[in-house]
Amino acid sequence: FRSLTIIVSKGAKVLNMEDFTSKTQTEAEKWCQENNVNYEVKEKFSDTIENGKLISQSVKAGTTKKETDNEVTLTYSLGKPYFSNMNGISESEIAKTFYEYNQKGVNFTYTIKYVDSSEEKGKIVWTSKCNEFVTLKEEIEIHVSNGSKNDDTKVNKIFQVF
Repeated sequence: FRSLTIIVSKGAKVLNMEDFTSKTQTEAEKWCQENNVNYEVKEKFSDTIENGKLISQSVKAGTTKKETDNEVTLTYSLGKPYFSNMNGISESEIAKTFYEYNQKGVNFTYTIKYVDSSEEKGKIVWTSKCNEFVTLKEEIEIHVSNGSKNDDTKVNKIFQVF
């Protein structure tokens, strides 16, 4: 009497995509790791969704995914954009700063005006938005020192030393 063993594959492992709406970013990352789901996390500013809350997920909750096709992108809110103080920063940092903001879902543009100031040439001396919450779309005026104005207080300090 001969025996025959038959092995039947169940196929690739499948899972139902989680609904990440009520999960924090840390909880979502943990779930993805535990379920071998490849994930990418993005962060964007939002006028309507508070900081740390999910804005979107690329795969609808409950969708059946195969183990070989299990990628999800999760986008979390950074809340309302806050434009920080740029005074004293070099003009060379302006483009980088605006690029970093715009990569996170805002549309900030800027204009530069060169002004007389005792600050070192190329230093930012004023911005139309400073240390405040702003909208997702802003046109910001930036004043940069041309270094052409003397500061009498510095002159007086020099004479006081002697």
